[in-house]
Amino acid sequence: MLLPAPVALLKNNFPSFGKYNGPIEDTSVASWQSGFLDRRFKRKGWIYTGIYNAEIALGFAIADTGYLGKAFIYCYHFPTQTFVEEAAQFPFYYHKDFMPSLKNEWLFKQGKLLWHIAPNGNDLEFKFEGKKLKADFVLHSIEKGMSVVAPAGNRPFNFTYKHAAINVTAEIVLNNNIYKVNGNDAVLDFTLGFPPRDTRWNWASATGKTINGDTVGINLVAYFNGEMENVLLLNGKIISLSKALFQYEKPADKSNWHITTNDSILEMQFSPSGARKDYINAGILKHQFVQPFGKFEGTLLLEGNKIPFVAYGVTEEHHSLW
Repeated sequence: MLLPAPVALLKNNFPSFGKYNGPIEDTSVASWQSGFLDRRFKRKGWIYTGIYNAEIALGFAIADTGYLGKAFIYCYHFPTQTFVEEAAQFPFYYHKDFMPSLKNEWLFKQGKLLWHIAPNGNDLEFKFEGKKLKADFVLHSIEKGMSVVAPAGNRPFNFTYKHAAINVTAEIVLNNNIYKVNGNDAVLDFTLGFPPRDTRWNWASATGKTINGDTVGINLVAYFNGEMENVLLLNGKIISLSKALFQYEKPADKSNWHITTNDSILEMQFSPSGARKDYINAGILKHQFVQPFGKFEGTLLLEGNKIPFVAYGVTEEHHSLW
């Protein structure tokens, strides 16, 4: 059972370390930004959402890494194996006073490409306009996820809000074909904080159904935040999971993955259908990112019973020197 979320991420200017049920209302970290270096080279913030099912894999992200504003969107249509991706970046895109939040509007525009996120009560509205891809969707009732405030090595702290199997209504235009989504097919990752300069992780994010028709949402990470953000959402109920083990061969997008948790609750295989990749090497700043998307098949061990499930989503291999 998780504790109720505190009102603010910082209490007496000290991070409220722990795992909490629901979002933290005030996630400002302004008091920990003592100068230019903290704001522009140490603080990182992003929103990522995904829509995953047997037909569509869509990833949408906007990030403020301090020295760089970035955004991407991709969409893969499984039946036709159609893949479209759009991405943009610009140095120091966001104002020094911009504070990433689930309560604030996010906008990234470059040329004819437009990413937009707007809060509407407990919903989040997303919009993308591009050349071969357009997307309008709403994540409904995002307040039922999990907040994590974790130590960050030699940096102050890292905060993340994770949710999966969120109800979403979406209209996606891919190469002039219209696809609609209405169901518990979305995930959400909002992260803000001061991650270590050398940051690595493996990640798995998925949404699906058990053989019994129960809704399954999964968030797992290794090498980052310990096991604090490992969680199973079963019909909306949050079940904490222990340390996750990711086994795969390189390259990550060409290998089948075997993923387990030490508590034996979760075991699954992941088969990638494609991937979104990003590589930056600018001397002292480096970024390597591979996000395969595809299908998960596995079992949940609950109350002595093994329950098969099928889900769709992503895994990730990430390394940043930032």
